[in-house]
Amino acid sequence: MMLSLSVIPALTQYLVLPFCPESPRFLLINRGEESKAEAALLRLRGRSDEAFAELDEMKEEAAHTQSGVTIHEFFKKRRYKQPIVIVLVINLGSQLSGFNAIINYSTRMFQAKFDQAKYLTLGVGAVNVTFTLVAVSTQCSGDRQTFEITI
Repeated sequence: MMLSLSVIPALTQYLVLPFCPESPRFLLINRGEESKAEAALLRLRGRSDEAFAELDEMKEEAAHTQSGVTIHEFFKKRRYKQPIVIVLVINLGSQLSGFNAIINYSTRMFQAKFDQAKYLTLGVGAVNVTFTLVAVSTQCSGDRQTFEITI
């Protein structure tokens, strides 16, 4: 029952996806489609003056951006090693912490001592979601790179 509840957000995202605009930055920098990037920015921002200012900023960024990096270059270049290590450590810490096992088997574990184990499992999930939102808001409000390095 609880596993099937995850279908609802996934289905909602699948149905809403066609109405989401493509990333203006991706359209301009990666595909070189300035008109589509402009249309996407106007759809997202609403005001043309704000959209055009952001489009000019993206054009300037595109002028200073290097060309694509191959997979081989990505793993060989020294400047990419630190971000790769950071991502690996964060993901390994998440996977090896055992939190997924606690979430998956929490109802069974709680049933050993409590009659209403489903509600305790929902509480654990609510606490997880709450602190995920706190972490995201903290990360978005500050300097993301400093925040990830201090973890």
